Amino acid sequence: MAAEMSRCAALLIGAARMAPGIETETRAALEAGSVAWWLLEESLSARERVCRMQLLRRNSAREYAKSIKEIGEDPAVAGKETVAGDRGRVPRPRAGRLHPAG
Repeated sequence: MAAEMSRCAALLIGAARMAPGIETETRAALEAGSVAWWLLEESLSARERVCRMQLLRRNSAREYAKSIKEIGEDPAVAGKETVAGDRGRVPRPRAGRLHPAG
């Protein structure tokens, strides 16, 4: 699989100028694949695998907090969905309901 991914990436990288969408998709796929490879390395013990997972979670939380700070959002309300344009809060649907009550 890694060899196939490398061949695909080589084709994309070798192009004169890729479309931005392809660059974005390629980067996302490579990042996801590298994290999976890192977490599932064969020579790891269970303890080392758990440590790596915790490192990944910690770093993700750090990046999330950094993003919140950059946009000036209150960390207490961060993560709640907003409506594009008016930044109004949209309630999340309750379990078993298709649409939130209005």
